[in-house]
Amino acid sequence: EDSGYRATTTLAGSRIRSKISDLGSSIAVVTKEFMEDTGATDGESLLSYVGSAEVGGTQGNFSSSSFAGERANTNDQRVNPQGGQRIRGLDAAVVTRDYFRSLLPFDGYNTSRVTINRGPNSVLFGLGSPGGVIDNTLNTAAIGSDFSEVSFRFDHRGGLRGTFDFNRTLVEDRLAVRV
Repeated sequence: EDSGYRATTTLAGSRIRSKISDLGSSIAVVTKEFMEDTGATDGESLLSYVGSAEVGGTQGNFSSSSFAGERANTNDQRVNPQGGQRIRGLDAAVVTRDYFRSLLPFDGYNTSRVTINRGPNSVLFGLGSPGGVIDNTLNTAAIGSDFSEVSFRFDHRGGLRGTFDFNRTLVEDRLAVRV
């Protein structure tokens, strides 16, 4: 039920589908359209647009690096890029995929929305940390809908990114595949 940048429902507040306006938690939902319009493709580029989030790395606003002598040691950020962020200045949020804990970083090519559940409410379900939970919802096959999309993206540093999204209904009202 996302419409543009506006998401109206979530599972984040109570584990059942609820209207965001009915929840007393600090929840931010970032839609696919917002990610496309801002050029956000990962946690580092996305969280810089989310309130109460601090992001390490080249686009970030804090450094989670340790210093050895005069040089910053960024090995931890390269090994675990998700550890280079904090929510509400507390701790790194737990990253999940469809509300299952994950060590894999998320990427825009397979993400339909990102939900940031800040603060202690995320701990109530035994999954989060005091910093919160960052959940990415994966793209799923859409029964009754056939579409294809190919996109290319170039940046000012010579980078190139190509993606494709292909969805077909194989058995009417029963089975669809998405790649």
